[in-house]
Amino acid sequence: MVSIVQDRASTVTTSDISKDTLPSQDRFRDLIDSERAASRGGSYTVASIRIELKDGLVKEQIPLRSFEVKNETVQEVPWEKLREKTTMEPSKDGIELKSSPTQEQTQAAIEQGKGRGVAGRAAPEDLSTNPKEYLMGHQNGDYAFQFLPQLDFIGRVEGFQVTVLTSDEADRSEITNAIDAKVRPNTSVHVVPGGLDVWTEDSMVMTSKGEVVVPNSPSAALGSETALGEIISREQVKRWYNVALDPNLSGAALNQELSKYPLVSDIGGQGVVDKRGNRESKASFALAAGLPVSQAQSYVEGGNLLVGKLANGETYGIIGADSVVISKAIFEKQEGRSLTEKDAVERIAKDYGIDPSRMTVVEQPGQFHIDMAISPVTNGKLLVNDARAAFALQERLIKEDYEKAKPTDPAKVQAWEEKGKQITKALDELKEKTERRALLEDKAVSQLEAAGLSVVRVPGVMDRVDPARSISAAAAAGNFLNSEKGTNAKGEQFVVFLGGDPRVEQRVAETVGKSFPEVERIYFLDRSASEKSVGMKGGVSCRVNVIPE
Repeated sequence: MVSIVQDRASTVTTSDISKDTLPSQDRFRDLIDSERAASRGGSYTVASIRIELKDGLVKEQIPLRSFEVKNETVQEVPWEKLREKTTMEPSKDGIELKSSPTQEQTQAAIEQGKGRGVAGRAAPEDLSTNPKEYLMGHQNGDYAFQFLPQLDFIGRVEGFQVTVLTSDEADRSEITNAIDAKVRPNTSVHVVPGGLDVWTEDSMVMTSKGEVVVPNSPSAALGSETALGEIISREQVKRWYNVALDPNLSGAALNQELSKYPLVSDIGGQGVVDKRGNRESKASFALAAGLPVSQAQSYVEGGNLLVGKLANGETYGIIGADSVVISKAIFEKQEGRSLTEKDAVERIAKDYGIDPSRMTVVEQPGQFHIDMAISPVTNGKLLVNDARAAFALQERLIKEDYEKAKPTDPAKVQAWEEKGKQITKALDELKEKTERRALLEDKAVSQLEAAGLSVVRVPGVMDRVDPARSISAAAAAGNFLNSEKGTNAKGEQFVVFLGGDPRVEQRVAETVGKSFPEVERIYFLDRSASEKSVGMKGGVSCRVNVIPE
């Protein structure tokens, strides 16, 4: 069964269930009777709700936290009120997968899609989008499996379905058994060939015309996998430290030289989509769904491209500098000549149907993908992380929790004091890293504002502080920028964030409510799964590719 970390719990009796307080009453009645007969407890996950049975009682546990926004203030929504908005029927007619393409057919489709171009524009990722489906990937044993039933439930409230792609039948069975299609028909599971992981956003972009754009292969275009990392790292050092590395350095010698520049190791590089063959699985999905496939000339991982709409309805794009560097190298190799950044941006914009004059290049904001620190919300207005404020908030909360954890037993005080020293050292190190990150964020903000976009700063990215993790939820790795947004068929707007320390959730919700009062509902996903996901450098937006209406 799916393991869900709960925020609150309420206990109801078997007679409560007979009053239709929960879906699928016959199923629960059978479970209760069998558990009572066996005189033991058990846990079951149905319709996104974890049910614990003990001594004939049913404990309903709340798997996610939600808020409503009214008059720029936020109020937590009682679970029962939110559940009233759900339906046990599929929200919409989802995309039907009509075939099972072979690897040969998939490769042929990618080849045929080279340079095809797109008729539409890359679908926006802000409140202007009306999601039809959340497309997700799954691997057996995914550490954040809890997100699937939770997003399914949110889909029932907001009117979208969840489609899960997996690479083999064993995974399909795992998901189906946990989700139970009879109880939750809002989620469908499909097996597709090709490399597949949970980071669905990075290997495809949907357009407003229903086209699927997959990235070019840099290893094929540049001749090797190692060339990609070296090109990015050299350019990062040049941009951030104004140092041109020796062109003769490579391999271990180059890595040794790069170790002198901590920002490079802080952020890391790109190329995982290419190495894992993820684009093949997305092309296979497109073929099975009867959608056109286009291979971009550029190599842009989806998390390093953000798309939104301005107040006048025009589409704009934001692209991380590293993606421009990679793509420029590919173009120059293919064309046999030097190109400017402007040349590269024009070609990238064409790949995604965006007016080049509306494509803004920004510095990597202390993250390897810009969607880990920047989030388009509405009408050219964005949330951007404030690293300094995030550190200050995290430090204060950790110190408060540390003081509360002071033992009353004198024999334990020395160990508590020693932990305090470890926490102080870890925070000092994190403060140095924070300042490096902040400098890059500030540059990205300047570039966004120069392009006419509006920025709201929020303390939303936290690094894990290991010595304090056992005593403070604030010591967990967290990210409240990587999020999903949309407007449902009723015109109600919503945002889905990862979860984290409840005090930080409250702070983020209040910022959104004040700065974006048009948002009606705010969701925070499972905290434990969120921490694990951030630890692997990805959030909910990384896991979801929205198929718009």
